[in-house]
Amino acid sequence: VTPPPDRLTGANRSPRPASAAGRPHEPGKSTVNDSNEQQRRYREFLDLIPLTIEIAGLPRSETGRYYTEDQLESRLITLRHAYRFSRQVARECIQK
Repeated sequence: VTPPPDRLTGANRSPRPASAAGRPHEPGKSTVNDSNEQQRRYREFLDLIPLTIEIAGLPRSETGRYYTEDQLESRLITLRHAYRFSRQVARECIQK
């Protein structure tokens, strides 16, 4: 039995993709998993912010003075490295 032709193109429709376990694809399931994973990562990020800021050791700006674009980029790179290190430290502490 062949699937009915698509109304717009007249071409045969392809069947829905099966998941790795051989079950039919469930449309909203991966979206929910992606959303949960994104929320978990965001929560982890927020939890690590205080440690990240301490590790980075960046001084606060003087009142009324703004950083240049190069200074902002430099601080951003420092924060990224500090965040990676704080994640690593947190994971090591949890595993032990």
